[in-house]
Amino acid sequence: HEISKPKLTFPVAAPNDVVPMAATRRQMCLVRRGGETVCFPTDAWKSADKNAETSNRGVTAPPAVTAKALEGLAGVRQIAGAYERFCATFNDGRAACWSDTANAKDAKPEVVTITGVTHATQVGIGMTHGCALEQDGKVKCWGLNVNGALGVEDYPPDEHTAVVVTAVSHAEQIAVGD
Repeated sequence: HEISKPKLTFPVAAPNDVVPMAATRRQMCLVRRGGETVCFPTDAWKSADKNAETSNRGVTAPPAVTAKALEGLAGVRQIAGAYERFCATFNDGRAACWSDTANAKDAKPEVVTITGVTHATQVGIGMTHGCALEQDGKVKCWGLNVNGALGVEDYPPDEHTAVVVTAVSHAEQIAVGD
């Protein structure tokens, strides 16, 4: 018997309209070519996979998973996800982050703009911090400076204010981990 996988459906867009994507433990978010961010819960995949595995005799088909557009996230250029949050760069150069708890009932997440990031081209996040690559090759990081994760000795004034990582210049790409 063949185990069928859940089907992902996109509101108004075909799957080839999707550019970047990122996932956390609870959600996967996709950015459509126009900058709209759509997300769906990853637990729907898990429960669908479990249903498919336990009913591989073809008794129960897994449910369809529908991606929901998130309000307040227009103009997203690039997205990163880790643990329980997402961060993104926007067409206007800013970087912002939000919790992955926005779901079908609450499609408007609380988006927090990162102070000090104005020309971001790329963003990466870890469990307690994030970094943005600026157009000029500078890297700016924010969050908790656990074990020097921000690349600086001092802590920033708050967790949503970026500091320049002075040891890095002319960067072309970033990746963040813990």
